[in-house]
Amino acid sequence: MLPAAAGVPGCANLPPGVGLLRLPGGNRMAADEEQRKIAAILAADVAGYSRLMADDERATVRTLTDYRGVFAEHVESRQGRIVDTAGDSVLCVFESVVEAVEAAVAVQAALATRNAALADHRRMYFRIGVNLGDIIVNDDGSIYGDGVNVAARLEGLVEPGGIMLSDIARQAVEDKLDIALVDAGRHEVKNINKPVHAFRVAGDGAPPVRPARVRGKPVWLVAALAVAAIIVIATWQLMPAEEEGAEIDPAIPSAPGIAVLPFDNLSEDPDQEYFANGLTEDIITTLSRYEDLLVIARNSTFTYKGAAIDVREVGRALGVRYVMEGSVRKAENRVLISANLIDAEDGGHIWSERYDRELVDIFAFQDEISREIAEALRLELSDEEQGVSAKRPSNSEAYDLFLRGRAYKYQTTRAANALAREALNKAVALEPGFSEAYAELAWVLYRDWFYEWSDDPGTIDLALEAAQRAVALNDRSALAYSRLSWILVNKREYDGALEAARRAVELNARSSDALWTFALILIFVDRPEEAVTPALQAVRLDPEGYLPIHIAGVAYLLSRRYDDAVAAFKKSLLLNPNVPSSHWMLAATYSEMGHMEDARAEVREVLALQPEQTLALLRRRLTLQSQESLDRLLAALANAGFPQGEYN
Repeated sequence: MLPAAAGVPGCANLPPGVGLLRLPGGNRMAADEEQRKIAAILAADVAGYSRLMADDERATVRTLTDYRGVFAEHVESRQGRIVDTAGDSVLCVFESVVEAVEAAVAVQAALATRNAALADHRRMYFRIGVNLGDIIVNDDGSIYGDGVNVAARLEGLVEPGGIMLSDIARQAVEDKLDIALVDAGRHEVKNINKPVHAFRVAGDGAPPVRPARVRGKPVWLVAALAVAAIIVIATWQLMPAEEEGAEIDPAIPSAPGIAVLPFDNLSEDPDQEYFANGLTEDIITTLSRYEDLLVIARNSTFTYKGAAIDVREVGRALGVRYVMEGSVRKAENRVLISANLIDAEDGGHIWSERYDRELVDIFAFQDEISREIAEALRLELSDEEQGVSAKRPSNSEAYDLFLRGRAYKYQTTRAANALAREALNKAVALEPGFSEAYAELAWVLYRDWFYEWSDDPGTIDLALEAAQRAVALNDRSALAYSRLSWILVNKREYDGALEAARRAVELNARSSDALWTFALILIFVDRPEEAVTPALQAVRLDPEGYLPIHIAGVAYLLSRRYDDAVAAFKKSLLLNPNVPSSHWMLAATYSEMGHMEDARAEVREVLALQPEQTLALLRRRLTLQSQESLDRLLAALANAGFPQGEYN
């Protein structure tokens, strides 16, 4: 994102509305050497540039140079001029706003094609803003003024791969270009006195978007309804219409993004950390009900726990506009909470509040804080979305046990799983109508069965009962349906599993958990090519979580896209090196590629983490519907030296 002074060192304190951009080596001219004119301005920058540089500096510079060549080709062919390329940005000026928008669309389409040839974690997405406005041009070609600043702010409002237009630019291209525009609302932006009314170009390289709800007037132009259903851009495509389940549109909304960082535990008892973490997670879940808000999943935001952070870097790394942070102090039956909503673009505070509540009022607080954030961001819940809210327990002790159980669940060890099972069993005993507790209990029971931490083979049946109970208690819970689908596929009830997974995504298409579960079910019912889309959408919502990218890797492997599979598993293991399944899936991939030394090295990693793991155990536990796919995986692992074990 271009800063307020448009990227020029020493200009951070210019007054509102004044920006300056100049070519390398250029000097600002005196007022009598400046030319004022109306022009179309295109401003662009790279989303997640810092992450790309940290991952591989040389590769990032090569890609950036290549992609700037794409800009040059399409800008110059439409009589435009590249003014500046400071840092990761590109600034262009055109005589015609029609040609500026044509260039932006052509650039995003060309970059989507190039990105499709790269591994997921190396793909470079630009955000583009286009404005028509008054600028001042120096003799050296540098430009500055409100017209430049508005264009820069517009690109900060759009998702990676997207194009955002100002209202005046929209009016100039309306009926002149065959594009669909989505009303993105009015936004208060830094150094611009009046709210900026923004319009997103549909199908510009961003993930496909569902038609938004009508709130008094349409927010989609009529053409958008037709275009959105057929757009296929890079890996962000809708499922083919002729396939079963095509009515599911697990699209990520083109909307402002928010990352809720883990709240600090200020309680005197450090053991209350689970409470602060649980409260944060519930706020994330509540906010994800808003269709017009992209909410980053817990796994990614919790990577920042305990770290000294710069919210601007967090925003860039996670691809969001807003960051929320806060603290919790729990003492006996009272909870003191402080929360702040920050603009990640400039670090400015948008909203802050302090709460002093009785513990029994904690659920009302979660809804209250979510409503206040929504009001600050001008969001609304539809009647349908309001009905999706969790059915809260009335017993505060049950809720406390639920938070403890969920905290243990994340540790993924036999001992922690036993503690989670104990806490969640107590929670549902105290509150028999607690759907979320049953859903998490189902997951804990499933892991007891899968990892053979329980000697009772009937544990999987207990897991199924808990998941069914969760759905019966709240048939609007995406979490309950996700857990049910995964238990059913492990019971080899494939049709029911697919139906439940589909229902979870229908209830919350902005839930990473629902999306990756849907992807997994598609893999298990032998539809790995279709699984790529929801898996990658889950990655967008959980960019620092290992599981969605791991699942994308499995889909790539079974689709024989080996290079993509290797990149995905390596990224997954970079995020969490202690996941045995990522190692043995990578071993299978290398084996099928003929890279046997690498495959054997990954087998050794598996056995270091799980000495008891064997092909026999995998055959019993991997309930793939396709016997051919299962045999293929096991044969690849056998060739890599995986121990056979005893078959029953």
